[in-house]
Amino acid sequence: MIQETIEYRLLLISMLIGFFYLVLRYTVLNTFMWVLIPPILSLLYIFSNNKYRWLSNKMDKIILYYIINGFIITLIGLLVALNKFNISRVFIHLYLPALLYFISRKYTAFSINNILKLTRIVWIISIFFIIDILIEYYFIGTGSYMMIPWVKEAVREYMAGIEDASALERHYMFFNPIMVSSILTSGKGAGILVAVCFAFLFPFALRKRNNYYKKSELFKNSKISILSVLFMLIACSILLPNFSASLSIFLFLLFIGFYTKFFIKILLLIIIFSLLIVLGGLDEILTNLFIVKIIDYNSSFGGTNLEAILSIVPIFQYYIVDNPLAIIFGKIIIEDLYIVSSPAELDLLVYPINYGLSWFIITSSGILIALKYCRQIIKYVPKLNIEHTLALSFLGFILVMLLSNLHYPHFDDHGIVELLFIMLGMLSSMHEMTFNRLQTSLITNQSPIV
Repeated sequence: MIQETIEYRLLLISMLIGFFYLVLRYTVLNTFMWVLIPPILSLLYIFSNNKYRWLSNKMDKIILYYIINGFIITLIGLLVALNKFNISRVFIHLYLPALLYFISRKYTAFSINNILKLTRIVWIISIFFIIDILIEYYFIGTGSYMMIPWVKEAVREYMAGIEDASALERHYMFFNPIMVSSILTSGKGAGILVAVCFAFLFPFALRKRNNYYKKSELFKNSKISILSVLFMLIACSILLPNFSASLSIFLFLLFIGFYTKFFIKILLLIIIFSLLIVLGGLDEILTNLFIVKIIDYNSSFGGTNLEAILSIVPIFQYYIVDNPLAIIFGKIIIEDLYIVSSPAELDLLVYPINYGLSWFIITSSGILIALKYCRQIIKYVPKLNIEHTLALSFLGFILVMLLSNLHYPHFDDHGIVELLFIMLGMLSSMHEMTFNRLQTSLITNQSPIV
């Protein structure tokens, strides 16, 4: 269908612009207008489509509430905030990408094949970022990273920030030339992306093939190819400066092992991965980049870095505000977002007061609904069915997204945020299709979902 083709291409364009947003700014035109293209196209398509289905489940309503809340907060912010531009920027970067949810919902609402088609994109993203990270690691290791155009421009801005402290306030794009950052120009963001891709793909390494798998090129690949990609994702995670993302992968493996009763199999995989890491010389990198940094003494805190990260006192202190309205509407309303900073290391825990009570309630509700959808599909759908495997993938994606963002969150980085809302749209559609089929089978006295 023509509409499905338009929707698929719109989602592809949105992800391409999202992932290459900073690259485009560094190499083509330095303007935030790039990220306005996907939501504008999404709005035009939604309002031009008379057959668009609105609000057929709880997740649809939550996403709509999320966008409306962002609009209201922005209007209030424009009236009372000190920095009008920052308020507008929050709406553009944090709330507008949610429109992609509805495009994803529409595209995947009636066909599992369309869900599988979008799933292949995660496979492609994983391979692309593996290549990107390894290339940048090589160039940085050889001291020739200036050959990469966006790295060159990022280094220039980084050096400008060192020479002029005010430049860091003018330029929110930060880059450390001695660390691998990928096209996202953020090692933290790249680490999160690698972790969630790993969590999404891993359940397919545990499952046997069936006829559903033949409908997608991803599932025609051998277990060896899938395991190879998973191992490379772990290796890339180690190379990136994001310990919390690497830790989230390990915790996810333990969780999925107990949850699926594949603990022995996953334990063997962990042992194999560990041996490959040691044999590949990545254990030294892992120790130097993460372990040493964790146990090192933090003079400003008066303890180890780990103790500083886990300290909850700064979090409680951050919630003490002079203006009670800051709790309701968020600190970004009454303070400059890029001056507001938390002394806490677990920064995700202070997001509720930065973005307001309504933001916290809506996003928490959305997370709980998504987890409920995953659990219901896993519980009622047979293990051999592709829906069961996909539900495990979505569950892993959500859990790792939460864990990896606890320490200096980057879920709102472009590329990641677009992928997040597209994933939620896919999950919402799959849940709706699955239980519509289940209800139909019960009514007709047929066996459920085969």
